[in-house]
Formats: sequence, structure tokens, C-alpha cells
Amino acid sequence: MNKYKKIFSIFVCISIFISLGGFCIKNNVSAKEADIIEKQESIKVFVGGTIRESDKSKEKYIAERKKVLENYSKNKALGVSEATVTFNSFISIDELNNMIKNNSGVKVESIWISIPNQTGRAAISVKDNNFNNAIGEFLKKLKKQKLSSKNEVLKADIDKIINGKYGIFAISVKADNKQLTKLNSEIKTELVDVHYLEDAENMGKKENKKVRYIELPSKPDGTE
Repeated sequence: MNKYKKIFSIFVCISIFISLGGFCIKNNVSAKEADIIEKQESIKVFVGGTIRESDKSKEKYIAERKKVLENYSKNKALGVSEATVTFNSFISIDELNNMIKNNSGVKVESIWISIPNQTGRAAISVKDNNFNNAIGEFLKKLKKQKLSSKNEVLKADIDKIINGKYGIFAISVKADNKQLTKLNSEIKTELVDVHYLEDAENMGKKENKKVRYIELPSKPDGTE
């Protein structure tokens, strides 16, 4: 088998709560050991997923991805990259605000939230690093959704989020590589996963295909 053609399983279920552009949809996707999926029109790379079959393989994956960032920082310090940042525990809006104040060159494009120890997640778009406004707009949409929903389980979950029983487990960012390295040293950061994978990029050049990086960040409690 061609060494570039690493194809891993993507398990599709039903209950992850994803918000794209502020709208909530039901779509549960799990990507354990998912790195490269080759499609006819493009090559898809899944980033941000640190959950592996064992602690050893997880540590190896994180070390490899950190090495990519280190090389970028040395060789392309001022180059701007996109990355998925996962946290080793759920953090609050205040903690995120403080973290980004200490890393002012980082542009946050979305924040990922979830109810701890419960399946489900939401990705919320952010403008101008205004997290409070992004959450506020998201909560307004949730309240409207609750009024129109007849699903009591969904309504109960919405109530939990409205009442603040959620945490932030990842953010999608854009910054220069030197700044991303600084962000990687934050005590709450598990991994800054740069949207770059050499095998995929080489495959893309060889087969004249576009490489797409798809975010599936892991949650610190191990739920989907």
C-alpha cells in the first residue's frame, strides 16, 4: 500500500450537538485514529483529535504534532497558520478571555463548548475575539429553538447550557507560528494542532488534489 494512503475509519452516529455559523444541527461524528481520508475530489485530514487507543499512542500523536509546530516556529516564525487548540480540562469564558489577552496576536475564529460528561458539542463562530457576544448570540438562538422544540431531552440540554452548565474544550485559531508556540505553552493547553500534515500535502501534490483540514477536537472528559 502507498505509504501516503492511510485510510482510517470514521464512525458516524446520531447525537452530537454541532452549531455551524450559530445554527444547531444534530450530527454525531467520532474520529478515533482518523488522520487522512482520501476522496476523489480532495484529501481530508482530521485535526484536533487526541483520543487514541492507548495513552502511549496518544502521547506519540501529541508529540508528533507538537514537533510540526516547533519546526514551523523555527523555519516560518512569521508565517500565519490555522490551528485547532484543545484543552486538558474544560475552561470558562473568563479563562479564555485571560488566555487570549496573554496571546493578543491570536485570532479566535470559533469556540467549541459542551456539557461536561455528556455526549454533544457546539462550535460557535466568533468575531473580533468577542467571546461574550458570540455566546450571547448562540444562547438567543438556543432559546428560540427550545420554544419550537417538542423534544424534552433536547430542551433539558438547552436549559443546562442557558444556565451556564457548559465548558469550553477547544478553539479554532489563526496566528503566526511564533504566537502559536507561545499559546502551546499555556497551562490549560493540551495541543495546538496546526492544519498541516506532510503526508497529506505530499499526496495532494502527487495526485493534484486539494487538502482539506477538518476539525474534530477531542474533549477532556473523553465523551463524543
